[in-house]
Amino acid sequence: MNRLFPLLSLTAALLLAADAQQAQPGSLPGSLPGAAAAGNNQILALPTGPENPYCKPQMCARGRRHVACEKYTTPYHRSCLTAEPKMVNLTVHADLILRLHNEQRQRVASGKNSSLPRSARMVVMQWSEELATLAGYNARMCQAKHDDCRNTQNFTRSGQNIIVFNMTHRVEDELLERLYPELLGIGVRTWWGEHANMTAADMEHYPCDPKRQQ
Repeated sequence: MNRLFPLLSLTAALLLAADAQQAQPGSLPGSLPGAAAAGNNQILALPTGPENPYCKPQMCARGRRHVACEKYTTPYHRSCLTAEPKMVNLTVHADLILRLHNEQRQRVASGKNSSLPRSARMVVMQWSEELATLAGYNARMCQAKHDDCRNTQNFTRSGQNIIVFNMTHRVEDELLERLYPELLGIGVRTWWGEHANMTAADMEHYPCDPKRQQ
């Protein structure tokens, strides 16, 4: 049986919201609140017509289609080749997921990362059940790829990280469940490792004013 992790494994999505205005007060040095992490196994029972709020044109950039506006009227996308896919609820690990991310973000916010400038507006990641639900839509595609758009009314610039784990042999459910925290740690470290490809000059493309971002 293949397991679909909205945050990690066979296909996955971590949704990060960049709108600092919408969140609660944060705690990181030099930080602002406003990032939200998602990883639930819920699915929205929404129609695909105009009455679906996620189908509104203003929800996504022109030419991009919202993941919740796609025709996912069946539990899994037709690209799911396995006979027994299973969604894994990672919400129980929300505190761990947030801690792992915020620890790395705090390194940047406090200037402890020598390759990047100290952050002046680093947002604190918080959990969003709505984004968690949308992450489930991505997982149900059974494809390790980014969807076009996963924005919400409160988080209009939501990003996404994806990672895949392949098992060489069948792992019993009880053992696999004990591995979830370790897999989450590996995933976050892998995503964080991508910072090595970013320089201080790259940060110039992301000024605080979204209208000036390139």
